[in-house]
Amino acid sequence: MNTEFDPGAAQPPGAAQPPGAAQPLCVSGQALRYGTSAVHEARLELRPSDGRLYLIAQANKEQLFDCEPRQAKLEPALGSTPRRVKLPGGHLFVTQDPNIARLFPESRRARVVPILERFSYLSLVMLVGIILAAWMIWRTAVPMAAHVAAWATPQSWLDRMDQVSLATLRQGWSLDSDLPSAQKQQVQGLLDNLVAALPPKDRIGYDLYFADASMINAFALPGGSLVVTDGLVEEFAADPDAIAGVLAHELGHVVERHGLKNVYSSAGTYLLVLAMFGDVGPIFEDVLVNTTVLLDLAYSREYEQAADDFGLALASKAGFEPSGLIDFFERLNSEAGQRGVAPPEWLSTHPSFKRRLERLREQLR
Repeated sequence: MNTEFDPGAAQPPGAAQPPGAAQPLCVSGQALRYGTSAVHEARLELRPSDGRLYLIAQANKEQLFDCEPRQAKLEPALGSTPRRVKLPGGHLFVTQDPNIARLFPESRRARVVPILERFSYLSLVMLVGIILAAWMIWRTAVPMAAHVAAWATPQSWLDRMDQVSLATLRQGWSLDSDLPSAQKQQVQGLLDNLVAALPPKDRIGYDLYFADASMINAFALPGGSLVVTDGLVEEFAADPDAIAGVLAHELGHVVERHGLKNVYSSAGTYLLVLAMFGDVGPIFEDVLVNTTVLLDLAYSREYEQAADDFGLALASKAGFEPSGLIDFFERLNSEAGQRGVAPPEWLSTHPSFKRRLERLREQLR
């Protein structure tokens, strides 16, 4: 093997190729001698006659170097950067020609191993550990912290939250209902009976509002404000047990502070995602915000199921027919099926009507 690397040195030329012999594979590039900064235009040849690699100067066609192909190493491709061939003695050949791979047939394993080398086993273990730790924090620490924070929040703060929420609600809905006074008084009487059945510590000041909306809906704010739509009252005017079941369900959200826990858990999840990804740009931040919403839907479904159980027990304790809540969901389930608008359960803050009905019927049994 020739270990010298001097373009000016007289080197014996490679053996002449007989007529009809296979032509050598050639790749043009630059040659760099070890320990110097000089760059020489050269080509790297793989000659079929002897199976050796030859480095030939482009200027005077002199042979600069030769070796066995196994003694040279083609470095892995890194994007569009030039390919580098390390030669014995520390010499280097650099080229942009993609045909360089033909001089060094790379097996599939040879192409995969460098990638795996860059992503070490330690990095993989650390990544898996971080993901598992984040999942454990989300499943245990976030809801626990939200639970503690919710019960530590004073009632005055909750009342203030209700005032702000109602002010925002009035921008889209009218709380000046056109329902007859008799119907309003009937619903208020149902609520009063339910509140009387609560433990004394939970009998805070509950305020009932009627929203001028045709949709069937009801919801509770953290401070004890309950909003019922005209559509719900009109649809179930002949079934006070169903209305009482819905009100008992909403009281469950207030008593158990589900809304407040959801606010705190949403904030905790968002902070957890930010801690993992660091400072993010506005576009990616929108993605993270939507991700936290999807994650927190799981908390909402758990709270809805707990409120269903609470409402069923409270309605029964207050003297109402507990099956009224089941009648309410059966009606909604039937209408949703006819319209085909019910979202998939994983994308909803509420469990599916079918699952809720199954759980409620099981509770009654």
